[in-house]
Amino acid sequence: LPLPLFDDLRTPEVKGGQHRGNMAGDAAARVVLDQAKQEAGISQNKPKGGFSVYPNPTADVVHISGLTGSSEIQITDLTGKQLLKQVVAKSTTIIDMHDFPCGIYFLKSAAGMKKIVKM
Repeated sequence: LPLPLFDDLRTPEVKGGQHRGNMAGDAAARVVLDQAKQEAGISQNKPKGGFSVYPNPTADVVHISGLTGSSEIQITDLTGKQLLKQVVAKSTTIIDMHDFPCGIYFLKSAAGMKKIVKM
C-alpha cells in the first residue's frame, strides 16, 4: 500500500521546552510511522502469537513460554513435514532439538506460529 502524502509535514520546533510545531502534521507523521511499522511487522506490543520461543537461534534446546492451558504444539520443517507433535500442559516447556539438522523450523500452536532457527 502506498503511504499517504501530506503537504504540511514539518519538523517541530522546540523552544523553551514547549512544542511549536504543526500539531496536525505531527499527528499525520505518527500515523504514517505507525502504518510503516505495521507493514514492516514491527511492534512494541506483545509478540504475535502470545508466546515466546528462546534462545532463537538455538543449538540444542528451545524454551517455550506463555502457552495457556493444555496446548498442542507442532514443529515442522520448511517443506511442511511434521517432525514433532506433543501436548504441553505447562505454560513453560523445553523442547530438545539436539537431533534436528541445522535449518529453519516452524513451531505451531493454537496461539500462533513462530520461526525457529537451529544452528
